[in-house]
Amino acid sequence: MLEIILAILIGTLAGAMTGLIPGIHPNTVIFTFLPFYFIFNPDFILFMSFISGLTVSHTLHDFLPALFLKAPEADNALASIPGLEMVAAGKGRKAFMLTLVGGLSSIYVFLIMLPVLFLFISRIYPFLESVMAYILMFFLFFIILESNSVLNAAMISLLSGVLGLLTLNSGFAQQFILMPIFAGLFAVPAIVYSLKQDFGIPQQDKGFEIERSEAKNGATGFSAGLLAGIVPGIGAAIATTFLTPLMDSDRESFMTGLGGVNTSDILISFLALYLIGKPRTGSSVALETISEVRVPEVFFLIGACIFASGIAGILAMKNLDYFLKFVRKINFQILGLATLSVITAVVGFTTGLYGMVVYATSIFIGTIALLKGCWASCMSVLIFPAIQFFSGGFI
Repeated sequence: MLEIILAILIGTLAGAMTGLIPGIHPNTVIFTFLPFYFIFNPDFILFMSFISGLTVSHTLHDFLPALFLKAPEADNALASIPGLEMVAAGKGRKAFMLTLVGGLSSIYVFLIMLPVLFLFISRIYPFLESVMAYILMFFLFFIILESNSVLNAAMISLLSGVLGLLTLNSGFAQQFILMPIFAGLFAVPAIVYSLKQDFGIPQQDKGFEIERSEAKNGATGFSAGLLAGIVPGIGAAIATTFLTPLMDSDRESFMTGLGGVNTSDILISFLALYLIGKPRTGSSVALETISEVRVPEVFFLIGACIFASGIAGILAMKNLDYFLKFVRKINFQILGLATLSVITAVVGFTTGLYGMVVYATSIFIGTIALLKGCWASCMSVLIFPAIQFFSGGFI
């Protein structure tokens, strides 16, 4: 038991680190250390404990660099719009706390809905799978039509979609090639763009209140997480945008909902691995690679995630103050360049020359998307290959 708790705590600390460092995704840690698992062959339950702590803690921390360093990942890229507005207005602390409220409240909604999910997901998914290509096409058109410029969004969707088709069908391990893709599309353009801006952070208000009603947007976040967990390729941010009309129409509600979708998406991905046999996240791919995930493993993963979320939530609240002190003291130009160096080094180390070419191409597309205000269209990098798969290779 002590070994299990220790593994969860180590994973939680590792998730806090990956969440605070822009461009470093949990998948990078998981698949970098996966070969060592086969060398040392620890108990599978310890690996599950580590992954649970890592993934949940990451989702609760990764809004900090997205909000205060303008360096979002794929799942929280859209948060940069309302979130940065709140930071500029001195409400950055509240923005981050709203994501925590959304993430933690979505866990309670997940637990309440767990019996229903067990009964219906496995029964409904076969039908959804038969029409999945059309569902994905719907979301593709939704992304394009929802943008400020349909023409620009269509162009970015095409470029990123072709990139996805070429790279994900190349035979290169997907769990590794996704890092240069997402780092190039989202993290690097945001950091480079921010280096040219006034990077100063205004004084952030410490006194604020969060209405109890905000917890209901965590429920909407859970719904978006369920959507993202079942429909491949659309991602948490797009699912949240799609369900935004169900929330109060303000940026605070959106932040709460987006915090909810990221956390619930992790839990649903573990459940989906058992119920439909489809890994939806890098962590579930790693678990499937090592061993079969059955009912006992599913309930253990869920329990470990709940335990880790309590620790990670407290840790995230503490890290908020430390993070703000850190970003105020450091030279932002140096920080941005150092972050770019770390991301580039990790990409080169894990993916080699091929990954660096993909990385450079992704940066080009992501920079255009950022400048044109069509960042969401970059998620076509996953939607195009998913449409190809479910349509039997139609594209």
